[in-house]
Amino acid sequence: MADSALPGPSLVYVCLMSDYSLPNLEAIMARQPSDAVLIVTQYKPAINAAERMEEVLKTRLPSLRVHRPDREAGARPFEGDNPFEAQRWVGEVIAPYLGRFKGQSCWLNMTGSTKALTLAMLVRLPWEGIDYKPAGKSELLHFTLGPETSSPDTLDSENNALARLGEADPARTPLEDIAATDVARLYNTDVKPSTNRTDIFPADERHALAEALFNALDERDTALEVLFALLNHVWCEHRDDIAFEAETVELPMAETLHQDGILHQDQPRPDMPALQAWLARFNAMAQAFHLDDQVITLPGNKHGKLTKEVKALKKWLESDWLEQLVYHWVHQTEIPERGIGLNINAGEDPRNSNKQREADLLIQHRSQTYVIEVKAAMPPNTTTQAIQTQLASLKDHFGRAKLILFVGPQFQHKLSQDKWQAFVERVEAGNGKVCSTQYELLTALNLQPTQESSV
Repeated sequence: MADSALPGPSLVYVCLMSDYSLPNLEAIMARQPSDAVLIVTQYKPAINAAERMEEVLKTRLPSLRVHRPDREAGARPFEGDNPFEAQRWVGEVIAPYLGRFKGQSCWLNMTGSTKALTLAMLVRLPWEGIDYKPAGKSELLHFTLGPETSSPDTLDSENNALARLGEADPARTPLEDIAATDVARLYNTDVKPSTNRTDIFPADERHALAEALFNALDERDTALEVLFALLNHVWCEHRDDIAFEAETVELPMAETLHQDGILHQDQPRPDMPALQAWLARFNAMAQAFHLDDQVITLPGNKHGKLTKEVKALKKWLESDWLEQLVYHWVHQTEIPERGIGLNINAGEDPRNSNKQREADLLIQHRSQTYVIEVKAAMPPNTTTQAIQTQLASLKDHFGRAKLILFVGPQFQHKLSQDKWQAFVERVEAGNGKVCSTQYELLTALNLQPTQESSV
């Protein structure tokens, strides 16, 4: 909203820092101040958060001047919990520090830090305006302290300690979505989007085939289920088998289907023309498969012998197809492209894989962060408990993110109805959400599902 009472370009914006720094970054991006003063206590997570946010601001607002009173020579540290000490610290340390900005408009963002420090900043210093970011709301509220605050006894239904700015009561500024990668950088010192080797294929072709795979597997297409079982047999279950350490692997269909348990007892034998049709669609992306005289030829596990296109197709069929389909579904919604991150690796030490986590999808929309873990199928030798643990481990790496586990039809079909329901309940008891359809996913993201997605 345009309002003469709102701050102009020469603005000193004072932010109270905590370990949850996203609201501060949203506010700074909305305000676009000339100077940002970060008030940081001795709380180590808040110090780390301030340092990481500074790095993000250097990229996003290169002309912004960032100030840190706690870094001044002889700075007096403060823990932030005692309201009496907080008022003394603000009066003796922060007030003189802000004196250097005399003549500039000075606003306070009171969203972060402790209640004691917030109270001290409100009552000890004069502010031209005050911002507050409500939890779960994609807006910034702004107001001033009214003159009635000096006479609490005069407050009644007609008086208010908070004086409004502008026409609304209080004034509101809608917030734009922060880039998903910037959200990751707020909570991790090392952030790298993965290089996706399957992008060598045209996006529309990948999305169309992925949609077809999802629908066919959901409808229990026997030919496709058997084909994926064969791929899993060679590429996952027998990845280290020397017999499959070759450029190509030939499997006699009849023998392989029955001896290796790929064809379930109650499952009909796959229709050969249907198998040929799926292989033709795969070969349209890269010539890698052949079915002739009941022998199927697949790419083997000797990657050094495979072409770039075949390597990419193999990786895509192993897992990327569903991740990219979920990305495509989200990308078609109102969420801007910057708010969607695909395969974001984040952590503190790039040399230590134990401290690194990958978000298959990282979504930032309407001031809410979502981490989506995608499982096309149940990995070999993995339990549902291990999947739960993996999902839970992502939470601390991306702020106050909501966790979503999206599973493909193969994953769900692997479990009985009772085991599936128990798994869903356990994940939700851990504050996660399990989705297995486009409709469920968009609902979990608080988006309006389309009629097509509900089918």
